[in-house]
Amino acid sequence: MGVVFDHIAEGNPQVVAWIQEFLAGRSVPLTPEELNARNADHARRAATRPRAETVQDLKGGSKSTSKAIRSLTEPQLHQTREFAWAGRQEVAWVASAALRHPRGHLKSIREALGS
Repeated sequence: MGVVFDHIAEGNPQVVAWIQEFLAGRSVPLTPEELNARNADHARRAATRPRAETVQDLKGGSKSTSKAIRSLTEPQLHQTREFAWAGRQEVAWVASAALRHPRGHLKSIREALGS
């Protein structure tokens, strides 16, 4: 379960990086295979990471991601670029990954906790 929380903590700054790519006029060229490889590598690294570090990164990353998203202007939210296998998307769609991503993992977290 700690690996999943660490994965979410790592995902927050990644969303901001993707937004910055879009705002700089660049698409995000990522394949599902590349994403799976990154996730597998992260899982290996996070397996032995101290819990306190994960919690600190989750809190800090959530705060900075929220601040970055709140700072976006209406025109910025509507800028579009190609996003990997998802095709042409708006910055708003990329930003919403900060919500979609953790929600997508909620089921496995609940199962691990027996909820």
